[in-house]
Amino acid sequence: EGGRANFWRAPVDNDYGAGTPELYAEWRDPVTKAAPPTHTVHTNKDGSASIVFAFTLLGGDARYTQGFTVHGDGSIEVSNELRALAGEAAPEINRWGASLGEGQHSNLFRFGNRFTLNSTLTAAEWHGRGPGETTTDRNTTALMGRYQADVEDLFTLYARPQHNGLRTDVHEVTFTNDAGVGLRFSTDSIFHFSASHHRMETLDPGPDKAAIQSHVRLLEPEADVFVNIDGFHSGVGCVNSWGALPLPAYQLPYSDYRFRYRIEAVVAE
Repeated sequence: EGGRANFWRAPVDNDYGAGTPELYAEWRDPVTKAAPPTHTVHTNKDGSASIVFAFTLLGGDARYTQGFTVHGDGSIEVSNELRALAGEAAPEINRWGASLGEGQHSNLFRFGNRFTLNSTLTAAEWHGRGPGETTTDRNTTALMGRYQADVEDLFTLYARPQHNGLRTDVHEVTFTNDAGVGLRFSTDSIFHFSASHHRMETLDPGPDKAAIQSHVRLLEPEADVFVNIDGFHSGVGCVNSWGALPLPAYQLPYSDYRFRYRIEAVVAE
């Protein structure tokens, strides 16, 4: 399954230090809380078919639109757009600052799509930064190149479960089985991706990390491959762990965002 909108990440320790899991809570899953979307279907001049879904979020203050265009060769173009229709972006706030004001909306952790892939698609290859994990504000030592890894090795074993394993500035990533068959995600610009055998929910203890204190090695991996394709992803900070937010250039304030990518079949040579 896949293509679900996602604005959330399992908080990292710096997020808890800044209190953002509570301050950004409106973005935990706003699509599920929204009314069913409207949709339109039409055939394009080139013979492709498009279906576009429109969701009203945040009580009408925002609109999320997602489109799927299916071509005759089976490839799918996916477009995502978030529009801030009303309200305003809140100023920088952390656990020591003021709460959200009337009509204000918090930053996002990410803007992307979630997929669950077949358990056999465990060979990952990407063109982007690597080979290790990166974040948008911690990637200058990771060189652009073409890298390969098993999905199991894309997961970083921090002591406490949290968001990890992101690869940034990616142009394409493929997930294939032992026969070389699978899926390719690609874009004309860049996106960020992560993939593991752990659902995001199993890494997220909620607003208070002390509520669930577990060790990452106690988690039971699942067979399926859980993939995130992100058009935008907030930095993780690392200035300190007791209140500092990521630098402004690496935050995602409430605003308009859009990104697109393609999904194609990979066949054995």
